Amino acid sequence: MVKQRIPPIRFLPAIIWFLILCFLFFLPGEEVPTIGWMERLQLDKVVHFGLFVILIVLAFWPVVKSENTKAFKLKWLFALAILAIVYGIITEFIQHYFIPGRSFDIWDWVADSCGVMAAVYIVRRFLKAYF
Repeated sequence: MVKQRIPPIRFLPAIIWFLILCFLFFLPGEEVPTIGWMERLQLDKVVHFGLFVILIVLAFWPVVKSENTKAFKLKWLFALAILAIVYGIITEFIQHYFIPGRSFDIWDWVADSCGVMAAVYIVRRFLKAYF
């Protein structure tokens, strides 16, 4: 089977979500809303988890819907997962070194990475019909 080219426009939802994440992650510290009880419960980790689940699902959806081989789709999925995990750690370094009032939080990156792994599981488990 010949690999089908996926039109870039199909990635638009993922690109828009990625830009929203960049905006949120790179807000200066004083502009980030804080809710005392949420901070004590570390709910921001749940938010990080969810943001990255959505990112992977949106980025992989056009590949799932393509007519490409299962091997091609799996390569894409794992490449996207690695890129998202790297993106998560890079955002932490950027926050630490370049964004006023923000800091490096390894647990944010762990939550990001867990969200990526959950998305890979979700895609493999629930979108199996497309493979």
